[in-house]
Amino acid sequence: MQRIKYSMNTKYGFSILEVLLAIFVLGILGVSLMKSISALKAQNYKIQHFLVTNASLFETQLFINRHLSSIKPESIIIAPNNISWEQYDKLFIDTDKGEYMDFSLNATKANLTLQNDNLYFNNAILLHNVKSMQFVREKINSHDILSYRICSTNICIADSIILEKVRQKMPTIKTKI
Repeated sequence: MQRIKYSMNTKYGFSILEVLLAIFVLGILGVSLMKSISALKAQNYKIQHFLVTNASLFETQLFINRHLSSIKPESIIIAPNNISWEQYDKLFIDTDKGEYMDFSLNATKANLTLQNDNLYFNNAILLHNVKSMQFVREKINSHDILSYRICSTNICIADSIILEKVRQKMPTIKTKI
């Protein structure tokens, strides 16, 4: 009887020890899992902060490229911290009209200015914390190229646009056959 009692105490002792060991292992795994989750949250915050602060710079690049793609090359005036030009209003029209281009060639003036670390497009603020803006026009081979570089506090964007003259619609010649 004594032996059975001793065996039961040992059995309960081992089961309590196993439960304590399982709680200890789960505690270690839980702490390491919580550290990993908090590290992922911190990394996610850093990525989100980077995207929020720098996405506006890349959106500005797309905006500038869209406006420079319909530029009249002869109208470009480059000055320090300023560039102005004329751009075609509606160069491309809807294809349901049977034409692909608007040959009226109406143009409006546009202006990009850097003042007090802010970039303005036609006197409307486009981007904050801009440290420098450079535009360079050059001829390479037979191409007329407008290059620019805009730098924020920690990153720069740069791009080049090939300037092409828009030609008037050629008259159609009817031949009698």
